[in-house]
Amino acid sequence: MAIVNSLPARPLLRSEVDSLGEHDRVRGIYPIYGERPELRDAAIVLVVVVGGDAIGLGYRPDAETWERFDTLDVGDDGTKGIHFDDMDRVQALQDEIIAEIEY
Repeated sequence: MAIVNSLPARPLLRSEVDSLGEHDRVRGIYPIYGERPELRDAAIVLVVVVGGDAIGLGYRPDAETWERFDTLDVGDDGTKGIHFDDMDRVQALQDEIIAEIEY
């Protein structure tokens, strides 16, 4: 996917997350920002919704790259965002990625 492949080899700044969320193909973006002072304004986990797919991504500092994790089917009703019932699944995916990348 072009959007995912275009991510820089570093965590995304808040302004970059906002810009990504404004992309025509992106229906929603659900970031988690770092807790350490140097990462408080940098997203280390992203769930990006494109069409009916919520794509989980985590930044791996040791490899200096974004890794694609699971993809959830959240349906595509043509609107921005996802259905409220899918938020628990998105949060579970975020938790899974955080545990895996060990920040």
